[in-house]
Amino acid sequence: MQYYEFFILFSDNICLYLISLLIVALPSIYIGGKYTRGWIDPLRYVLIFVTFANAVPLFLFWIDEIPAIFFYYFAFSETLFWFGFVLLAKKEITLSKIIIIDEKRISLILYYTIFFLYTAFTLFTYLKFGIPIFSESRLTTLEGSGGFGILARFNNYFIIYILMYSYYRFDQRVSILKNILPLISFLTIAITGVLSGSRGSFLIFIYAYFGY
Repeated sequence: MQYYEFFILFSDNICLYLISLLIVALPSIYIGGKYTRGWIDPLRYVLIFVTFANAVPLFLFWIDEIPAIFFYYFAFSETLFWFGFVLLAKKEITLSKIIIIDEKRISLILYYTIFFLYTAFTLFTYLKFGIPIFSESRLTTLEGSGGFGILARFNNYFIIYILMYSYYRFDQRVSILKNILPLISFLTIAITGVLSGSRGSFLIFIYAYFGY
């Protein structure tokens, strides 16, 4: 189904869509209230996206635009997932009490190393496979890359470490000169976020701040 086809159905049945949205929002509101810690909690953003996404199959099912078996499969799998989440989730976070000798120096070395690797991996993929935002589909930029897609997996972790350590550096109230690299890091990740073509790429700044 094309976007314009969905919007035609939406405009003709807007009340039914809003009812669908309200129904799927109720469990999300419960989970959000019980298991999230404010508006910078990544889970709360996920729940918002999930609510709008889950309203669509229910809406299409009610107006007979998808086969019933597809909707039942969706409803069953989604229910099992969130049932498992509620059953196993813990609101309180247990932090490790293990002490690392010379932790500050090691963390700083990791910061320099990881920022270098993130920049190198990103530039390599741009040069070899193209820039995602200019590709026909950003999700298929590394498709058939012969295993180089693993670089993007590493970068997902690298971004979190870079941002969390940058927040730590900013929190030390040091001079602007000493915060040049964190500022460069922020700018680099913002630019690569735009070039990734992902509309949610800037949420990583909020997620990393929550983690910090």
